[in-house]
Amino acid sequence: MKGISVIICCYNSAERIGATLKHLKGQMWKEDACWEVILIDNNCTDNTVNAALTVWENHPVKLKLVKEQKAGLIHAREAGIRAAVYDYLVFCDDDNWLDEIYIQTVFTLFENNEQAGAIGGQSTIAVQNGEMIPTWFKAEENAYAVGKQAMQSGDVTERLYLWGAGLAVRKHIAEKCFDEDFPFLLTGRSGKAVTAGDDSEICNRIVLMGYRLLYDERLKYEHFIPSIRLTEDYLIQMKNGFERSYGVLTLYSECIRAIVLNKRSKAAVLRETINERPFNKGKLLRMVYWIYGLALYVNNDMRMIRAYYKKHLSY
Repeated sequence: MKGISVIICCYNSAERIGATLKHLKGQMWKEDACWEVILIDNNCTDNTVNAALTVWENHPVKLKLVKEQKAGLIHAREAGIRAAVYDYLVFCDDDNWLDEIYIQTVFTLFENNEQAGAIGGQSTIAVQNGEMIPTWFKAEENAYAVGKQAMQSGDVTERLYLWGAGLAVRKHIAEKCFDEDFPFLLTGRSGKAVTAGDDSEICNRIVLMGYRLLYDERLKYEHFIPSIRLTEDYLIQMKNGFERSYGVLTLYSECIRAIVLNKRSKAAVLRETINERPFNKGKLLRMVYWIYGLALYVNNDMRMIRAYYKKHLSY
């Protein structure tokens, strides 16, 4: 169904969700209310749900509440995808204040770009509780999904990723990304754990399917960042999370560049990988087979790839 489903994943978001929803209420949407907001309660123990309902009260657009007990951002997003009724999705973090034309621009971009699988924008400002932003922040702002993702609007597929903040994805592509037979290797934020890489894994899978990644500077949002996250200690934790995801994302990159960008045969790459990298070298190499197997998956031979997984990749 043509429209936008905005998915907000929450873990103890009571202090943030009000401002996020107030910005969503101000959206300038030309269509006939063909959008919805889906709030995922990912084991919240605070007043997140009541705070959201209070802010959204009497708004004509539906606010749908979904409970997801499996901890982790990836699982919350999957729950949102399942609950969505519209063709296009926007993952709005609980601290993203979307510009008033955000969802209309996403809708128009998807309607006019058939090969676009995912679209990202820019954060124009880092908002804090009226306090001074650290002097080091400007040099590190991209780690916080703040700033521009590219020099200009256009195709950024070669970059292989977009920020998860404000990320827009076609629903049928997201459903394929989150196929239960192919669980994610990087599960994203879980509770207070500072992890990373799940946004990139989603984008990598989209590129493996043959779709493009677009950046459009008209998609703007403000990013609310509390003081507790603007410390050098928190920055180090984030960078450690990025580093831990590097190995997995490098394997995706190898697969994408060999098969998608260089258009080599999926079967040939798989055969070479099996011959060159025996199975007895540990978990990391098992991930190699996982990802090359995923390349076969995008070729839609589900019978073959499920048998491949069952034979080689059970833990």
